[in-house]
Amino acid sequence: PVDSMCVMPFSVAEFASALELEPAEAYEQYVRSTSLPYVLTLNNDPESIWQYLQGVYHTIVFKDVMSRGKVQDAELLDWVIRIVAESVGQLTTYKTIADVLTESGRKTSSHTIDNYLQMLCDSYIFRRVDRVDTRTKEVLRMGHKYYITDPGMRNMMFGHTTEYSELVLENVVYLELLRRGYSVSVGRIGNKEIDFVCQRDEQTLYVQTAVTVADERALQRELAPLREVPDNFPKLLLTTDPAPQGTHEGIVQSNLAQWLVTPETAE
Repeated sequence: PVDSMCVMPFSVAEFASALELEPAEAYEQYVRSTSLPYVLTLNNDPESIWQYLQGVYHTIVFKDVMSRGKVQDAELLDWVIRIVAESVGQLTTYKTIADVLTESGRKTSSHTIDNYLQMLCDSYIFRRVDRVDTRTKEVLRMGHKYYITDPGMRNMMFGHTTEYSELVLENVVYLELLRRGYSVSVGRIGNKEIDFVCQRDEQTLYVQTAVTVADERALQRELAPLREVPDNFPKLLLTTDPAPQGTHEGIVQSNLAQWLVTPETAE
């Protein structure tokens, strides 16, 4: 059999280098446009980017997912994609998606949703992330999180608004962790959640993300789950706050954009 290789879209570092942008500007433009390489020819023109992403979306959905999966109901598939795209980074079950569709007048089953999501992940539109109990290392059976491979595709569907910034930030960090060779899951510790538990070469990295922790209560809320982790592996808090890198009882706080463009060996 022929080995397959998953090719990732641009990273923020590659995007910044190609367009000669500073880290913060690169991140903002990255999440507003697309990480697909053709973006370099579009001169940061919103209308051109939107039309390009529309074409890519319909090509993937109608020529790839529908034909390979023998999907008959294009409208239902589109509904599923939009529901999952809108809720990236949020706990999702097949039943909750089926319930949303039923309430909208599109009755379907959890089994159908399961099949559709598997096809969408096989086509690399989304990536599914399991949840693990951080203390017992047990994979939790109920609920998964999904992240979209190109945040620009999500903007094409819903527009770029501040209410989505937390979810998009988390999505971008997830993709970067994959690029750096980590196996990534979502961590649960007691009734708290750690955004990412990352495994590589028998080492673990815990990552928490937030748009800002300028407010002390927000800072303590984000630090709380990391403080409960019983081991001594590195713990990282990423935010868009411009403050220089610092530590909180061993937990490193870093600026998101700078982290995204900094080679890991230089951290």
